[in-house]
Amino acid sequence: MRNLGYVVLLLLFSFSSLAQVTENFNHDDQSVSEGNCWQFNNIVIDKIPGSQSINTGTDFELGLVEFTGGSNTASLTGPYMDFSAANQISFNHKLRNASGSYSNITVQIIDPSGTVRQTILDHDYRSGNANANGNPTTTINENINITYTGYGQVVFSWSATGTNTDALIDDISIDGTEVADESTSSAGVCEATFTFQDTVCSGDQAVLYTAEYNISSETYTWAFSGGSAGTIDDNLTSNDSIVEVTFDTISGDYSLVATEAGTGNQVVWAIHVNPLPSVSYSIDSVCLEEAYTMDLTLTGTGPWTLEYQYTGSGTQTQVISTSSYGLNLPGTADTFSFISLTDANGCSIDASLMPSVTVPYFPKPDPLPGITPMSN
Repeated sequence: MRNLGYVVLLLLFSFSSLAQVTENFNHDDQSVSEGNCWQFNNIVIDKIPGSQSINTGTDFELGLVEFTGGSNTASLTGPYMDFSAANQISFNHKLRNASGSYSNITVQIIDPSGTVRQTILDHDYRSGNANANGNPTTTINENINITYTGYGQVVFSWSATGTNTDALIDDISIDGTEVADESTSSAGVCEATFTFQDTVCSGDQAVLYTAEYNISSETYTWAFSGGSAGTIDDNLTSNDSIVEVTFDTISGDYSLVATEAGTGNQVVWAIHVNPLPSVSYSIDSVCLEEAYTMDLTLTGTGPWTLEYQYTGSGTQTQVISTSSYGLNLPGTADTFSFISLTDANGCSIDASLMPSVTVPYFPKPDPLPGITPMSN
């Protein structure tokens, strides 16, 4: 039986695990932010007079988008993060001057496939040559709940038409765990790993795994990391985004890794393989047609469901909660067969993997001398 799950990341890469990602630009160095997996598009770090600042520190560096008339767009994209718990995002923003026809800031979470998962903020500063939501030069402090659960990036986007001013942003704080590998940064673009969980049984066949968040234009390469658990068949889709695994007769913890060719991002399936249950038995010698007890020893995770049959009984079912169990059988059970055994993990075996049973009867005594057995 499979148990699929989404888990907090256990990275193969080396980086500082964070419960929160922050950016206040106080280092005044875009390359530092890019090294932390922040991507800049038509936005710069600038230092402005304290009277125009939107932070509370003594350093007044911030993110600045310059609107220069006509149509302008810009964006600031944060590192990949794991949003697996209740989270919030906070930041300060405003316009430097209340001018222009139209200007807007939109904040969204996009997943690794580029799909928008949550629009956190869609705020017009100016619309129709007028202020749209109060005075846009007054610092706005946002504290917004993140409802999306999964992996993604926060993207701050600005757009403006017929505007000559600056949009400012600072003191960004995003709850969640960074999952980007900062050592791979190239202009802020970093590889990341997205981990999911599965539980299977030893010897399971034709188990499907997907490169979650896969992109049709990308190709994927699959391999076990740290030891093979079985055979991978990647001939299911044109870009190998789905594979089928046949597990060996093994147990333990294994990692199945899908690597995206274009980005280097990895999807890791952390797979726990449960062992198959087993049963062995012993029977003391019994007299024919006398009731007896079969002593069972079971392995696996209890409770177990045992199916069996004996002479003339049809299929019998017994739920067993302990690994040692005495199965009471009637005197008519001169033959006995195991049918199947299933444990609490849903792992099961059939008769082909269960022992054959011989009931050990005492031999009938010979007649006493001079006594003729009665006949019907």
